[in-house]
Amino acid sequence: LLSSLPARAEAPRVVTNSLGMKLAPIAAGQFQMGAEATLRDAGADERPVHPVQLSRPFHIGVYEVTQEEFRKVMSSSPSFFATDGPGKSLVKGLDTTRFPAEQVRFIDAVEFCRKLSGSAAEKKAGRFYRLPTEAEWEYACRGGTQAAFHFGDALSATQANFNGKYPYRGRTGPFRARTTRVGTFQPNAHGLYDMHGNVWEWCLDWYNVDAYRAAAVADPLGPLQGTSRVIRGGGWYSDARDCRSS
Repeated sequence: LLSSLPARAEAPRVVTNSLGMKLAPIAAGQFQMGAEATLRDAGADERPVHPVQLSRPFHIGVYEVTQEEFRKVMSSSPSFFATDGPGKSLVKGLDTTRFPAEQVRFIDAVEFCRKLSGSAAEKKAGRFYRLPTEAEWEYACRGGTQAAFHFGDALSATQANFNGKYPYRGRTGPFRARTTRVGTFQPNAHGLYDMHGNVWEWCLDWYNVDAYRAAAVADPLGPLQGTSRVIRGGGWYSDARDCRSS
């Protein structure tokens, strides 16, 4: 998912850019970030729950970046589950152009944003692209909820693409063993799809297990340095507990 911060003010509406990517408006606001003490399966890096204030509105991708969109910008595709990828036998007969781009390194995600921002059409429109901060991602994912998932406190394979053999307070379901077309499942209150499962999503922040203990309240950017970046949302192979909002 990408954040798009317009260089000039525009009405809060879904924007369709020059690639056909849809970007949903997220209003400025505040929320409680992290996992409640009573939430089972939460790790130390999800605590403590702390208030976050996001002072500026932004736009974020309605869907994950697709294989087709990634290829248009980067002139190549690293995706495994593609008709020309290493996992082509697993998607035989399927059109994977609207499957999410995966096997994307952080530096490639950043480069995708840079190239898209530098295109003539996006410059003319006054749009600048970057990855969302972890706080922006969770705020957008929650869609005003404080539950384990934006669906509520349970998740089954009818709601998202993950390893359905390991649901969260729900019925067991299929393990699809691959990604699925973006927009297959129901969106959250912001109209965002696949915030739980399908593919992990990069955030700007450096990762640190104790990051929340020293997090700023206003527009947090995460630790100043680290050895790895934050990924969120879980993927097609994840148990449901690893797809939670926090």
